[in-house]
Amino acid sequence: MTPRPLPDHDERERRLAATYTTASDATVWELVEQYRRVQQYAAEHPQKESTAVATALELPRSRIRPWLDRGMPDAARAIATAAGKGWLDATPGERVFAGLTVLHAWVTAGGSIAAQTWLPRFVASDGDPERALQPALRAVDMQADTQHAASDGRATEYQPSTHGTVLGRFLGGVFGAPVGEKAGTDQQLPDWIRSVPTATQRRWLRTYVSLRGTPIDRGHGYTVACFAADRPGDWYAALAGLADDVCSDETATAGARGLLLRPAAADALDVEPTVVDDGATGGEKTD
Repeated sequence: MTPRPLPDHDERERRLAATYTTASDATVWELVEQYRRVQQYAAEHPQKESTAVATALELPRSRIRPWLDRGMPDAARAIATAAGKGWLDATPGERVFAGLTVLHAWVTAGGSIAAQTWLPRFVASDGDPERALQPALRAVDMQADTQHAASDGRATEYQPSTHGTVLGRFLGGVFGAPVGEKAGTDQQLPDWIRSVPTATQRRWLRTYVSLRGTPIDRGHGYTVACFAADRPGDWYAALAGLADDVCSDETATAGARGLLLRPAAADALDVEPTVVDDGATGGEKTD
């Protein structure tokens, strides 16, 4: 089956809007479109007040009046935030997209997006590539506060300082990062990861492997294993297939409880990710 392509600008807007709910008789997306119509009409008729605008556009005055006084539907505000940060038009090969890729993989491997609030949390334990997280956040125009950074024996947690829920909605609703509890769920590798260039797939895998990978005895021909609790077997099969696409064939194996990497794949993927194109290393295929 051919993977579905990366969502374009319009599809990203719609997916982001779909993470919101409304008590209105209009859908969330209809409210976004109505807001845009109101803004366009008001710009073309600056002297008209809310009653005249509502009548002309056949919309409830109570709905549009706040929109003429700097108010916005929540989904429209989120779309504007995402657009301002470059997320809606980011494509592989660009720094913004590289940052989104690292953050998506980080949530998948070592973080979470809260189901109720959509707030993302990025966790960095001892041995994790913590130095890679801040550049990824800066690449998508985000800053984060830390918790437990000075605590012995506790992982450092990063949470966005502002617009965190918009980032969580974008990573989860637009790019398919897991939302809520991951253990025991039917987690799937998003289609877009299979459709992007090898360099982007490599960046995603490096983030995942550097967070989940554990060195193991070479006696059976493998050097790194990636384990996660209560994940379905087809999750590991998808990861192994992606690793084989990026590296030489048959360098990754899906086990019953995790992903096993042979030396060539481990050397290529158990590497700290970056948000710059750093090329292929030994054991990897090139684009």
